[in-house]
Parts: sequence; C-alpha cells; structure tokens
Amino acid sequence: MDTGITLKIDRSDLENMFGVIVDNLRHKKSAMDKIGAVGRESIRLNFEGGGRPTTWQRLKVRQGQPLRDKNRLMNSITSTAGTDSVRIGTNVEYAAVQNFGAKKHSFGSFTFTVPAHDRLIARGRHKGRKTKVREHTRTMKLPWGTIPARPFMLLQDDDLLDMQEILAKHTVQGAGNAQV
Repeated sequence: MDTGITLKIDRSDLENMFGVIVDNLRHKKSAMDKIGAVGRESIRLNFEGGGRPTTWQRLKVRQGQPLRDKNRLMNSITSTAGTDSVRIGTNVEYAAVQNFGAKKHSFGSFTFTVPAHDRLIARGRHKGRKTKVREHTRTMKLPWGTIPARPFMLLQDDDLLDMQEILAKHTVQGAGNAQV
C-alpha cells in the first residue's frame, strides 16, 4: 500500500554545523598554543632577569644567579594546550620549593642508615690517619635551612594583555570563519 509520503533527509546543514564546530576547536587550540608560548617566554625572562618584577634574594653559598646553576629548572618549563585552556608548568621535583620557599625543618625529619666506612681524621695529632666508623642511623630535619621564595612561575601584566589580544584575534566571526 502506497501512502504517498516521501522522506528525504538532507544532511548538509548537519555537516556544515559539524564543520563549524571543528573549525572553532582548531582555532581555539591554535590560540591556546600561542598563549602557552607567551607564558613560557615570560617565565624564561623571569629566570634571565633574576626575578620579575621583584629581584630574587641573592645566593649565600655560591656565586651566580639563583636557579641558574645548570638551567635545568628554566629549561623544563612546558605548556600543554587544550581547546579552552592551557597549562604551563614543570615536572622538576624541587620547583615548588624554589617558587614558594620553605622554612627550616618544615618538611619534618627522616632517618637513614649510614654504612660502615673509613674516615680521614682532619685535625689534631692524628691528622691524616684513617679511623673506622661503624654502620649507624642518622635522623635529619629538612630542609636544613630556610629556602627563600624565588617566584619564577609569574606572568607580567604585559603578558596578560598579549594573551587577550591572541584570544581576540582567534574569536570566531559569523558562520564559522575564524580570523587569525
């Protein structure tokens, strides 16, 4: 039995809509990549300047700039962009202590075993002789001294303005046409 009804499905509107969504996501990711690059560069400049806007406290033990002995921390800064966010950070285990600082003995104590060994006598009438030291345990409090905060994970006001400009340039106009 023929009812005379014909059903025709036009998928072109749906395909256009998905195309716009994909374009939007692509352009947002591009913006987040650029924002991440601005953030990484700003943090690198914090290291090069020895702290911005406030200079970091000077070193007491060695010469040179704080946090720049081997540049491991500075070179570890990465960014990961999503479609609506970007993460900038480091996986270096001591980064938080350097950024925020730590008070003497604030991490508590730990006990470890010192293996048996020979020790060279440094002074007195037996200077230069070796003496045997038995295996023993030692308890230490960490950190040994106060570590001053040297905030390197900071963005400057100019960086935030640059990031806003990037977002403004990547906003989607009209029917899915993104401006870059």
